[in-house]
Amino acid sequence: MLDLISNKIINNLVDYVLGVEVGLDSNSRKNRTGKSVETIIENHILESGYIENHTYFKQTTLRKVFTSVNLNNSFNKDILEKQFDFILLDKFNNIYCIECNFYQKNGSKLNEVARSYKHLYLESKSIDGFNFIWITDGIGWKGSKKILEDVFGTIPHLYNIKDLENGILKNLSPKVNKINNKSFSSIY
Repeated sequence: MLDLISNKIINNLVDYVLGVEVGLDSNSRKNRTGKSVETIIENHILESGYIENHTYFKQTTLRKVFTSVNLNNSFNKDILEKQFDFILLDKFNNIYCIECNFYQKNGSKLNEVARSYKHLYLESKSIDGFNFIWITDGIGWKGSKKILEDVFGTIPHLYNIKDLENGILKNLSPKVNKINNKSFSSIY
């Protein structure tokens, strides 16, 4: 810090500290909103009959889930190591990996996330029993409808909070049936 001041990289310490404080506060708000949306989604997962650390897992990777339910699988490394917000296992041997977010503002972040999730879906759609779910909502999408429509035409499991309220998680239908492995039905 002294080097930054003595080398005149920071001219006004008060302005610098205020800027750091504002940045930390906006990140804090973002994290609170994200956690609130995750809580809403988790409540819908519970209402749909999933059991934590048994048939649903949060903030984890497929590798960790497979280890905890004693499964081996030949998913590619990128998918095995990606941390998902939630992972659901159903009694028909399907895996649902969920990413969720909520946008209060539009902008490049929405576009980048949409492209990223579209790519994730396209990379994983040929994996038997693997289903990618994206749950997103918020007024930020009003200004980015075109990208959302494009992704909606690609990702079959793209939902919002209203879909959850209407029970979509109770009525999931996989794009492909069953992974060829030990049955998940033994954990139900």
